[in-house]
Amino acid sequence: MLLNKKINCGVLLTMSFFLFACGGGGEQAALQSNVPTEVVHSSVSTEMTAQADNTALAEVNGSALLVKGAADINVPAGFDFATAYQLNFSVSLAQRSAERVFITLCPEYIQSGATYAVDYDSCILKVSVSDGFFADTLSLTNDKQTLLAVLWFFDGSEPAYFTWNKDNSAHAVQQFSIEQ
Repeated sequence: MLLNKKINCGVLLTMSFFLFACGGGGEQAALQSNVPTEVVHSSVSTEMTAQADNTALAEVNGSALLVKGAADINVPAGFDFATAYQLNFSVSLAQRSAERVFITLCPEYIQSGATYAVDYDSCILKVSVSDGFFADTLSLTNDKQTLLAVLWFFDGSEPAYFTWNKDNSAHAVQQFSIEQ
């Protein structure tokens, strides 16, 4: 009987420990999240305050809005929710069609005059071609706004650099073509 009391006491103590270890926060944590967050986009200034009832009180350019869910969010006509775009990338080297060429396409680089410092770990494409021609359609995320193509020639000549900037006004497939 004494052993049963010790076991019951040990189980009760262990369960109490787990209850305290799990923590909680409850309503107090929800009230502490009532911190304003300022969002600035273009000429629109928005201040959002999370409410305890899972709604958000927004002030947009001085007008108060109560947002209860995604259905309450107004998006301007023509806003593109796409997180990626297509890029048709092609290289055509008619003068070097019999040579091997290594092609890298990288979004992370720094240009200083006519020289480039390239982060080759960031490259989204690394390919070797032997007929002077390469073409592919790449799916890129919207954060890739500029790209640097570097053509490395196996004959020992200097690499050739080509930059590309995304055309944000075009909603169709983007084009990056290199011809030499």
